[in-house]
Amino acid sequence: RLAERAMTSDPADLAGKIGLAFRLATCRKPTADESAVLLDTYQAHLANYQQNNAAAEALVNIGETKRNASLDVPQLASMTLVCNLILNLDETVTKE
Repeated sequence: RLAERAMTSDPADLAGKIGLAFRLATCRKPTADESAVLLDTYQAHLANYQQNNAAAEALVNIGETKRNASLDVPQLASMTLVCNLILNLDETVTKE
């Protein structure tokens, strides 16, 4: 899972983790504007999932692969949606 990989990666800060996910998917660093949008998106989802832990649990438990139980559920759910956004970029879908 891309979100788990980003969250458990070496960059200590959130921007670095999101930047890593972006680089893995697109083979380039995000621009400052792209980084800002992704960070804002993460923060908005995090605020929502901190208020609704059941929704966060439901999201991170989708699929056959067990989630990393050591990760904070609202943070993982938020990163999952950011990674979903990254993976749905035109340049990710049409990457050569």
